[in-house]
Amino acid sequence: FYRDFSINQVRINKSDRTMPLSFSSEEPVKRWFGWEVLKHGRKNVDLERIRTMGVVLMNHNPAKIIGPLKDVKITGKRGQGTVRFDDDDLGEYTMKKVVSKSLKGVSVGYAVHEFREIRDGETYEGLKGPGFVAERWEPYEVSMTPIPADMTVGIGRSAVRSLDGIQI
Repeated sequence: FYRDFSINQVRINKSDRTMPLSFSSEEPVKRWFGWEVLKHGRKNVDLERIRTMGVVLMNHNPAKIIGPLKDVKITGKRGQGTVRFDDDDLGEYTMKKVVSKSLKGVSVGYAVHEFREIRDGETYEGLKGPGFVAERWEPYEVSMTPIPADMTVGIGRSAVRSLDGIQI
């Protein structure tokens, strides 16, 4: 799965080539199967992989590494981290695009390990079904992307893959 976010305020530290960003939230996202919410409690998000191997990519392409993702944490029900733009052509190109505000999107690639289904007509924690609440999920990577879909809340939507293999 993927979720997209816009960069609302550019705060790039040009001397050390870093920028803080948010990569996830509990904002409900409309999917083909209904609403989806990613819970952000301590028991909900497994940050081990992204803290250990965290990387920022261009458009989810593993061959286009922008730089490492550091200081990954959950704060105020948001996934946050700091990208350090690599000192190579792609890192420089991406940093310049962010500074010029022509590149404003951030997307997270993640796997859901356990969903709680909300059936049509049911409500769970304020979310009306049909939908799913990701009770256990894991971010894999963060990407810079030029097309965040939902500009009103800074969160976009991407196509979703099959729900096969996810505990419901």
